[in-house]
Amino acid sequence: MIPLDWPKAGVWSGPRPFVEVSARQEFVNPTATGKPLELPTGRVGVCGKLSTPGEEDKYRVAVVPNTKVRFEVFAERIGSPLDTALVIRNEAGAVLAQVEDSPGTLDPILEYTVPDKVTAITVGVVDSQGRGGPRGVYRLVIDPVKGEGLSEFRLTTPLQRLSLPTGGKAVVPVFVERRGLARKITLSATGLPANVKLEGTTIPADADGTLVTVTAPGPVPAGLITWTGRVDADERPVGFKGHPLERLQPWLATEFAIAPTDAKIADFSIEWKTPLADAKLTPGGKLSLPVKLTRTDVASPVRLTLLTSQAPPFTNGQPNPGLAIRVEKPTELGAKVSEGEVPVLLPPDLPADTYQLAVLAELLTPDKQRVVASAVTPVRKLFVALPVAVRNSTTRGSTQPSTPRPAQRWKSQARSNAFTARPVTSWCH
Repeated sequence: MIPLDWPKAGVWSGPRPFVEVSARQEFVNPTATGKPLELPTGRVGVCGKLSTPGEEDKYRVAVVPNTKVRFEVFAERIGSPLDTALVIRNEAGAVLAQVEDSPGTLDPILEYTVPDKVTAITVGVVDSQGRGGPRGVYRLVIDPVKGEGLSEFRLTTPLQRLSLPTGGKAVVPVFVERRGLARKITLSATGLPANVKLEGTTIPADADGTLVTVTAPGPVPAGLITWTGRVDADERPVGFKGHPLERLQPWLATEFAIAPTDAKIADFSIEWKTPLADAKLTPGGKLSLPVKLTRTDVASPVRLTLLTSQAPPFTNGQPNPGLAIRVEKPTELGAKVSEGEVPVLLPPDLPADTYQLAVLAELLTPDKQRVVASAVTPVRKLFVALPVAVRNSTTRGSTQPSTPRPAQRWKSQARSNAFTARPVTSWCH
């Protein structure tokens, strides 16, 4: 999204106009001709309008047999009154597939597998609720799904600003919404001072996020930074999720403020009380994270918050805390207390092999209305322990116990017949 310059003549008000830069072949659907608009293979975008209630625009799309193609309509998400549906037909006009709403939006999204020997299909964008009219615009996006899937992804963070004490650090959670992409994503930041260092800038292929550690060895000037994620030549900005101007001025949702704080790292810091090297994430279980504080202000309470690389899970478009790695209860350390534990509940399903955890400490005023200083523990990566043990079947008859494997998450698929999995009452390490 690129903001346009304000016209020099006249007086203007309202949101600043902007354009979207596209890497696709772009088409504009002409006025109704009665014939489907011919579209080529490859990545295509079409801008159209359903001017009358119940209208349907048709497109004849060239496709490759035995491949997948993703169709997506943008209408409600760009401010159009339309509630559209997608209909896929063959050359004879028979309906092959159709879809309406998608999770979190009225706009339809469909990934279609092209049958054998089929080289063209007809795609219809339908005004399903009779809302067509002068403002009934939409955008149809067509993308072939190749190999591992589309290089389509969206990056978000719940933070909009960074406060860095001299010699201190902050942790920025960055989450990815994957659309068929099963590859690692590399993050970077533009506008950071030269003395600031970043760690944890890779989102693994099987992960839905990462915790980026930002360290400032020296003083940091105030300014604006932007985050981006890259997969080969494809690059996406990191946006602040829930920004009030995300739709009207979308580029503002990618600007993050960074500023120094008066707090000194020697006055307030947090560390792990004991190493977490042997800790495991047991699906459906619990975990206690022991921490200790260093602080000169011993009269104020400290609020502890869990940070994880797990993206907030949703069910039917609504947040579902029961599927999240979360604190069992709000945790605070009272006046003069410098050690404690953060009780963590683990969901029954943890699809990734590892997750990152950190604890954010916020020093509060005595009335708990304001944050005086903040600090964060080092980020730790913990393995998921599955309820399965692995034994070497080639040692049958031997009285010698097999050597335990290093701590890791065992896959359910055995790589050879040399290993046999069996249920056990304890969790494997």
